[in-house]
Amino acid sequence: MARWGLMARWGLMARWGLTARWGLATGWGLTAGWGLAAGASLGGLGCDRERSDGSSGPVAAEQAGAAGASAEGAGTRGRVDAAAFDLGVSERGAVLAWVEAAPAEMLRVLRLDVAGEVQARAAQQLAGRAVTDLVLADTAAGTSVLWRETSGGTATARGVWVDGAGATRALELGPAWGDAQAGRGNLSVTTRGAGALALVRGPREACSEGGEGSEAASGAASAAGSAADKEACFGFRFYELSPSGAALGGLNLRVPVPCDARAALLISPRPLAGPAATGEPRFHYAVCTRSEQAPVLTVFSIEPDRGYAAARQVFSGCTPLGAGYFAGEPQLIADCRGSRQIARIPAADAAFEVRNIDGRGLLCGPRGPRLRLASDWLELDRPTEHLELLLDASLAPLDARAVWTGSVLLVARAPAGRLTLARYGCSGSELRQLSGPLD
Repeated sequence: MARWGLMARWGLMARWGLTARWGLATGWGLTAGWGLAAGASLGGLGCDRERSDGSSGPVAAEQAGAAGASAEGAGTRGRVDAAAFDLGVSERGAVLAWVEAAPAEMLRVLRLDVAGEVQARAAQQLAGRAVTDLVLADTAAGTSVLWRETSGGTATARGVWVDGAGATRALELGPAWGDAQAGRGNLSVTTRGAGALALVRGPREACSEGGEGSEAASGAASAAGSAADKEACFGFRFYELSPSGAALGGLNLRVPVPCDARAALLISPRPLAGPAATGEPRFHYAVCTRSEQAPVLTVFSIEPDRGYAAARQVFSGCTPLGAGYFAGEPQLIADCRGSRQIARIPAADAAFEVRNIDGRGLLCGPRGPRLRLASDWLELDRPTEHLELLLDASLAPLDARAVWTGSVLLVARAPAGRLTLARYGCSGSELRQLSGPLD
């Protein structure tokens, strides 16, 4: 049986409307049975010095030249919304995806090698409009790109799976929350075995009334919930993504008073190769809610192999910024009254390790690049994504997406509707800006 830790004391099984029994022993088996070749990719695709603070057939894919692609060749002619792009690491470097809003919605996917050079690109026109909250996850089997689109006041989470040959399959996830105040971070995706796992915030729904397959909230929780709470509950749903499409997962949530932005965080390590890949790795997700008008993160830790689940709260009164795996450990980042804070998600029921990381910078030296995080250091000794959470604003403000490929730092932004991709590398003790792939 799953161990719920603090969830029983909080009454979260009733209060949060957990609508499934987790199926931890059998429901998350995404690591077996895919029969897909590993390594598939899109298109066959003196002293340290600190930088201060349904299948749609093949897409139009082609091999790119060795040096950085031109703006026209890479396809940056249309306007790109600040929340309609994402950048992540891959087995062979990095993947950049974005949607151009004019003259028609056009999805573009760019695969780069570890040096940040363009290796392949693909493009597909989209039927939907008003695309935002775009996220991606890259696996050995392919790349999943998801987004939220709005039409006539109705929002839907959709996406595309791009396989190693450059062919795509439509991913229809389901209804999403798309009110005017909906910020980025109401849709999240992460690698999961050979596929991917997505968490989508759905539209408003009743707090105490369960839908099909749901558990009814207890009478005590129903009495405790105020009318305001019932007006402000939203469904959060998991989807398993694969070359076959998107399938609704075995766990749904009903969440009272979630935050407008960064409400859904999903964290899972990249899959391991070889014998270490057997079994399902531990993963985590976090939901931001407003408690007495102040945000708080509730973090769920899932260990499928052990049938273990626990829930704990952290960052009360802080604004969550994101999450990622840093130095092989799951971490959450938040802004706490102007101070950047990081919390390491501990094992089992241990307390969170929260520390201040004000005073950040990227340094180059004999041991390679490393990040200064206040009095601590993070060695960039492996490909790492979500680095915009840890870099200083001069390199990567929070609206950027930044990754270390293992050789170079890539930073994507869309200032004034124009997508840019900067590339940096270490030369001795200096961090130098190199020609960008979109230059």
